[in-house]
Amino acid sequence: MFRSRKLLYIILLTGSLFVLNIGQELLTVQLSAASSDQSVPRFEVDPFWPQPLPNKWILGRTIGVDVDARDHVFIVHRDSDDMFMSQEIGLDLGNSQCCTAAPPILEFDAEGNLFSSWGGPS
Repeated sequence: MFRSRKLLYIILLTGSLFVLNIGQELLTVQLSAASSDQSVPRFEVDPFWPQPLPNKWILGRTIGVDVDARDHVFIVHRDSDDMFMSQEIGLDLGNSQCCTAAPPILEFDAEGNLFSSWGGPS
């Protein structure tokens, strides 16, 4: 009885190792890309984009970005005064004469120039 059990364990162990070996071979097969012509796009930060805003405007926390067919970039940001208190120390101390919140929606051309803006209090 003991011998038959030992033989059964050896057969099960050998079979399991065989199945695991086949599984490992299947997992290590190199998959080829659907098209090797394409590469991943590379993005670079342009520190001078966008250009300085007019009217001493500053941006709050950006919550949306979109680009249209003309390559104009639309930015939606939070423009409430409480959003700027942690950004500008002059606003924090109450002696700032430099900055006001920009309208909530800004449209820039591809070069980063402000093209249009709208929204906010009437």
